[in-house]
Amino acid sequence: MSFKSYPPSILHEITTGDGFGITCKQWIPDGEKKPYPAFLINGYVHDVYCLPTEPRDMVRSLLDEGYETWLLQPRLHPANPANDFTMDDIGKYDIPSAIAKVCELHGPSVKIHVIAHCAGGLSIHMALMGGHISPVNIASLSCTNSSMYFKLTKLNLVKLTLPLIHISMAILGKDTILPLIENSKESYRQWILKSITRLIPRYERCTYDECTVVSGVFGNPYWHENITPTLHHWLNRQAQVTLPMSGLRQIAKIGSTGHIVDATGEEVYLTHPERILLPTLYLSGGRSIVATPETSLLAHQYMKLHHPGFHHKRVVVDGFGHSDVLLGEESYKKVFPHIISHMKFVEQGLVADSSAKN
Repeated sequence: MSFKSYPPSILHEITTGDGFGITCKQWIPDGEKKPYPAFLINGYVHDVYCLPTEPRDMVRSLLDEGYETWLLQPRLHPANPANDFTMDDIGKYDIPSAIAKVCELHGPSVKIHVIAHCAGGLSIHMALMGGHISPVNIASLSCTNSSMYFKLTKLNLVKLTLPLIHISMAILGKDTILPLIENSKESYRQWILKSITRLIPRYERCTYDECTVVSGVFGNPYWHENITPTLHHWLNRQAQVTLPMSGLRQIAKIGSTGHIVDATGEEVYLTHPERILLPTLYLSGGRSIVATPETSLLAHQYMKLHHPGFHHKRVVVDGFGHSDVLLGEESYKKVFPHIISHMKFVEQGLVADSSAKN
């Protein structure tokens, strides 16, 4: 299938509050532009929004709708891999610094549509419920297979009962960034860990070694039948060249607890519902492979309980697993419309509120 070249983007280099360097991509749509930018946050592994090998993806769908689109590349992204970090750091420093950049260009009163996946969804809830960003600047929040809750499949829960993360970090030692690309330079410690990950049970086996290592660490990130061979090749041989492992310590605590906690396991987030005053969409894949639909169910119930005055929606899309809700060949017609329609519905209310004030 032939398709147009990928839309050009602007790369913003940002220094966070703790002095770390991250980046953010900005796309500006052709033609009339919507007043509310979209801000995308990937999961722990794989870029799920910007897919240059595919004719359709989330970035281009948003641009087609007139949304200026921003894509965060935090300290767990292969472009800016950190050797020692927590998920708290992303919520406390990376997300606020990137949103501050959007506000710098659009003004302090700008409202942003946030779309977040997996670890990105956990991080945006940490940013909000930790008091690091204000909900005043958030027009809407849409999360796929994540929320302030993170309920995992039985296979992944069994893996968490074993000290696999602690063993993995002990094996890696001081260098916690794992090279993924086959034949890339690796230390003996990294080779040992990758050898172990290949032996860990998972739902599907793959002929790509990179995919085998990633699924050994996380479980299968997608059902292979849902994504194209060209995308699978790009994800594993070009896009995800490294995997910063340090943040997995906290991910393991969150998975075991079932909801976001800080890096020490303390309850510092869910005790602050007053900090997440905004409309939400929580979307789950109906064919669980990492997180289960309970992730979106509990979040939807939490928001309706604490903030019934806002619009809250929950969707379960049959046939999709985890990252394939966004990577899937048919995501553009089965998943994206739920997100975009949520954004548009919220905008109608924002316009009405603005008119009433005037």
